[in-house]
Amino acid sequence: MFTTPDLPLELWLEILAYLPRSALHKLIGVNRFLFELALDDIYEEVRFIAGDKQMEKIFLQVESVMLSFCIYSRFEFLGGRFPNIAKRVKRFLIRPTFLPPIDSDEAESSAHSSRTRLTSKKRLLSHFHRLKYNRPKFGRPTEGLDPKHTSAQAPTTGDILQLAEKAIKLCPNLQDLTVVLHDHMLTTPFISFLKSLWKPDSIGPRLRTLRMDMTLAKIPSFLKPLISPQKVLHNLEIFSIDLAPSRFDAIPNRAEEATSNSYRALVSLRSFFSLFRDSLTSISISTHSAHDFRTLITYLPLRFPNLKKFEVLTIFKVSAHQTAPLFKFLDEHSGQLENLTIKPYPRQTSFSHTDDWYAIWISPSPPGTLVGGSFLTGFSRLVLPKLQCLDIGLRERRTHNLPHWPNPSLNAKLLPDLNVFASNLRSLVLSEIALSFERISDLVDSIGDGGNTGGLESIDLVATTLSPHIFDLFSAKLPRLKKLTVEYRVLLGANLDNLELAEYHDSHVRPRVCRAFFFLHMDFSSHLLCKPYEPEGIQDGCSAICALL
Repeated sequence: MFTTPDLPLELWLEILAYLPRSALHKLIGVNRFLFELALDDIYEEVRFIAGDKQMEKIFLQVESVMLSFCIYSRFEFLGGRFPNIAKRVKRFLIRPTFLPPIDSDEAESSAHSSRTRLTSKKRLLSHFHRLKYNRPKFGRPTEGLDPKHTSAQAPTTGDILQLAEKAIKLCPNLQDLTVVLHDHMLTTPFISFLKSLWKPDSIGPRLRTLRMDMTLAKIPSFLKPLISPQKVLHNLEIFSIDLAPSRFDAIPNRAEEATSNSYRALVSLRSFFSLFRDSLTSISISTHSAHDFRTLITYLPLRFPNLKKFEVLTIFKVSAHQTAPLFKFLDEHSGQLENLTIKPYPRQTSFSHTDDWYAIWISPSPPGTLVGGSFLTGFSRLVLPKLQCLDIGLRERRTHNLPHWPNPSLNAKLLPDLNVFASNLRSLVLSEIALSFERISDLVDSIGDGGNTGGLESIDLVATTLSPHIFDLFSAKLPRLKKLTVEYRVLLGANLDNLELAEYHDSHVRPRVCRAFFFLHMDFSSHLLCKPYEPEGIQDGCSAICALL
């Protein structure tokens, strides 16, 4: 049991909740409790990115400290307890920047390898890469030597991969794996390292979360060991896939290979989903291609019996016809989904080519206004009775060039009535569109109607103008609200300096917040945070976060 002669453990945790994460590392020498917390934070995630001495040092710490603890903990006179670093590791990120990149010449030769032969120059370059990245070890005597003597020599990629394979096996609490593979050559030692992860004595059997960020060409080879008849991932529950674009997909004479890569990747993903359909509780899909998403969502298994959370981050195109299969998938799981995220752009992307079809699809469209009678598959037709968290990116429909929407004034509402769509909603996040007070009022009315009046506990939205009336509205109609996050473009009574802004907050905002949430014992110590907010070219504005924790 750790001892803290100054403060109780619960009080230390409360203090740390108000400090940035980096502050914990500066408190490592205060007492044993903070020392353990700092080590937990430092080694919670191991990031395998580089192939240098620093990476070698990290894996040696994970492996050798475990051995030292096992050997020396029996002898009290040798002093002290050894911090078991291997048990602190919970997440593992693989992003191998040390792999050789694929240049355009290599990609071109790979695309036409069945019809052409490499020139002598390319053969020499290819042989050079094999020698550089698959360097054989001619009986290098590393085993049994003190790491202090071996660290003087620069480690090879093969050495670090072997060390990583041994160290990862010693992490009993590692249950989260992220693999990022883009336009790099997969060398033989690296492929062998990936395969070692799925062995019974490695992390495969205890893995619960798998995140993939890969180009289409890398997906089949990565998933091949996982979709074998012998099921490797026995406890997998959370799966996330980012279909990353390749810089070679835009080469005109590689269109045939890009199509082949897309087909093979989607077939592998379909086999993967079919194998793990009974165990998955969370699925996240992100892609830059609307057509790839349509194909994937169309050929997914009809039903995941334990699915609770579903995330979609993709570009929507009317020509891709992806809303109908997406609606079918959501409708099939309508009675079990508790968390839903829909964004009209891929993950980690600052731009979007989504057209007006997405705005039409999520809006409460009247019958006969959607293309080809698609109203039957509109977003407003869904009913998700168990949904508790909704995170959706809004889009404003343009008022010009809308042949299928003759009356733009019908676009007053951006979402269907939430009291019908999700009657048990507890958390709502609306992004991308700044809402006027009228739209916010209409939104709150749609939440507060019916038998679930004031059930919402958390709201995150963007307002065109931040005024005291917004807080009056929330306090009057959402009495159970515990957390409110508002980003705004204009503050009512603009052109205020910092002192005037603080006075405005104390005189107009804080009294309303305190009066509305006084009986919920909320924390009022968090102040109004102001920062630049520039959505879609807006150059000036402020962001306000009023978090009632």
